[in-house]
Amino acid sequence: MSNRIQILVLMSCYLPGYKAGGPIRSISGMVDSLGDEFDFRVLTLDRDLGETEPYPGIVPGTWMPVGKAQVMYLPPKRIGLGSLRRILRETPHDIVYLAGGFDPQFVLRSLLLRRLGLVKMRSVVVAPQGVFSKGALRIRASKKQSFLALARSIGLYEGVTWHVSTVFEKHDVRRALRLRHKPHFASVAPDISSIPDDQPQFQPRKSSGRLQVVFLSRISPMKNLDGALRILQGIDVPLDFHIYGPVEDAAYWRVCEREIRQLPTDVSAAYHGPIAHSDVAKVMRSHDLFFLPTHGENFGHVIVEALRQGCPALIANNTAFRNLERKGAGWDLPLDDVDGFRRILRKCAAMSPEERLSWSEGAHQFVVEMTANGRITDKYRAAFHEILTRHNLARAA
Repeated sequence: MSNRIQILVLMSCYLPGYKAGGPIRSISGMVDSLGDEFDFRVLTLDRDLGETEPYPGIVPGTWMPVGKAQVMYLPPKRIGLGSLRRILRETPHDIVYLAGGFDPQFVLRSLLLRRLGLVKMRSVVVAPQGVFSKGALRIRASKKQSFLALARSIGLYEGVTWHVSTVFEKHDVRRALRLRHKPHFASVAPDISSIPDDQPQFQPRKSSGRLQVVFLSRISPMKNLDGALRILQGIDVPLDFHIYGPVEDAAYWRVCEREIRQLPTDVSAAYHGPIAHSDVAKVMRSHDLFFLPTHGENFGHVIVEALRQGCPALIANNTAFRNLERKGAGWDLPLDDVDGFRRILRKCAAMSPEERLSWSEGAHQFVVEMTANGRITDKYRAAFHEILTRHNLARAA
């Protein structure tokens, strides 16, 4: 019988999926880094984001080894309150880790079962993963505010422990939820990225005359592809804009297609569809600039991957990555500074090959200095022990 701490993670998408992006990277990184010390079980959907077919080779409803975790895959029709209650009651756990603040299938149903007293969970941890940021709450604002009002009225989020990755996210939780009781936060711990400790040797890219710009993310309002395209509509320099990522919102993609048709003749745009994570590095290495004027990121794994491959980033200043220009790794600007984004794009287009190489080296070096999985792992380890200690003290009181 193992004496290791048992952590039951509930989330909508996990490996081998990749279309949900950062959340999968966050949890798989946590499992990779701590799976030799903690027993992880992950309860998740049997398919990738937006897919109707399950992953090949899985057996739904059984625990299967995936990396350093045991994973149970369920089809959507089997995620009712009754089945979720049974799994929560039958699966040994010290901590229930709910990944995502708004996920209706796993997170909200688990919190409702807890609030109704239909299942007892030892320690409940919610990792909001950026859903309470100002930018995120502006999207479908009326629906989200109505839900938050209902959640406050029934105390849905009361008494949980919050696991946030930045102090900004800590403020977001407090501002958005306005809980009756003071929320408890585990130690702030940046996402454990699955980026290996050994960084690749810097590979200088031979830049062509035309600026090669890449957008790689989910095609959804949160990622603001339409905003990126409107910025490019005011550009008077030649560049190629390459778009990668799964279409999460078909209606939103139609909006983006209309914006693409409004681009000036010297700006080309091409959509290449979703790509597996194993292909991301190759794509980043083939571009001069990563462009993501996002409405907000919990962490931004794709930003790290771009910088790691020597692709400077042009992003909004609402992520964990600030003051990039001072560090020679890119630029982060207020989302409403449209002229500022265009100024940087013109600057990059006018750079000599030597200047582009210098920024590329700076981007790579930024991640070399930033990546410290050992220190981040220590913070996660401390957070989980802190959560259990707090729970045990509460029970003894």
